Amino acid sequence: MRRQWSLLRRVCLSDILREKLGPENHVAIWLPNSTGSALTNIALSNLGKISVNLNYTSTPDIIQYCLEKTGAKVVITAKRFTSKVSWPDIPGIQVLYLEELLPKVTMAKKALVLLLSKIFPKELFVRTIFKAKPAKAFDTVTVVFSSGSTGKPKGIMLTHAN
Repeated sequence: MRRQWSLLRRVCLSDILREKLGPENHVAIWLPNSTGSALTNIALSNLGKISVNLNYTSTPDIIQYCLEKTGAKVVITAKRFTSKVSWPDIPGIQVLYLEELLPKVTMAKKALVLLLSKIFPKELFVRTIFKAKPAKAFDTVTVVFSSGSTGKPKGIMLTHAN
């Protein structure tokens, strides 16, 4: 049952993000290590997007540098998190809050996805309902930045094979 809830969350969050992100290729995530962060990374991967995991202890200048280096124009975070560590206002960056996205998933949508996941064969479900973009082993899945202890942080591109 636990796997079904995980699948349900990924499908629903992927659907919401698909609408919100459009053609954006790199999408930043500014969250602590948490279920929300992991779920967001997986949902972006399912959409064929490259997640840019920002270090929440970085200065606003470093965060802006990382966004510029990757070309990310959208940051996904949570109000609960930004109430403790405030997000720096960076011009041209759209901020999406998980608390505002998730309520858009209706109970009817959850029930339908759960039902279809039980009825459809796995490959048909992934292709038609989940609409996951098939990944190749050497496609970039995420960019993480070094601490920058010897200068500006370095972007490290990780592939699915990593």
